[in-house]
Amino acid sequence: MRKLFRNIIMALVPFSLFSTNVNAEDSDWKIYASYHHPTKAIKIGSLYYTLANGDISKGEQMYTYNNLYVFDEEDESLGIYDKSNALSDHGIYDIAYSKESRSIIIVYSNGNIDIMYLNGYIHNLPEYKNKALQDKTINKVGIYGNKAYISSNTGLIVINLNEHYYENLYLLNKPITDTKISNDSTYAT
Repeated sequence: MRKLFRNIIMALVPFSLFSTNVNAEDSDWKIYASYHHPTKAIKIGSLYYTLANGDISKGEQMYTYNNLYVFDEEDESLGIYDKSNALSDHGIYDIAYSKESRSIIIVYSNGNIDIMYLNGYIHNLPEYKNKALQDKTINKVGIYGNKAYISSNTGLIVINLNEHYYENLYLLNKPITDTKISNDSTYAT
């Protein structure tokens, strides 16, 4: 018994000597995201920006995380966008393209928002994510000119994509499922 105890201690000592406290921000994490179920694609020139989902199980719960990649049909290259290399968050809910501002708006399920310009610049707008609201569920993203209209369970968010700022936040305390623009009028349903 004494020999068994000594062997267990000897086996655990190397792990305790070399273990460190790993911080996700400081380490080189490798992300294994799922890209096998494309749900939305935006074609810009020869590039296809594609949103794909993958189911991840955590215990009894199943979560669906959307991931973003770009495929170039000219050289058949593939690029992946995620939190480890460009984006500010994970769990993308939807994407939409503004031809006028030459940008893709990326909306996350937690309310965070990125604006990715075609020149590679990404601007994060975390204000809605950081707001003290009970329900930040995003329902739909619509693009009209250089503005993004984001329908949510608490109201309507309007973002100026050229200047990358919140133009308006209408907290209506009721779900907005879609927004349409016609003759300078906004219709929310």
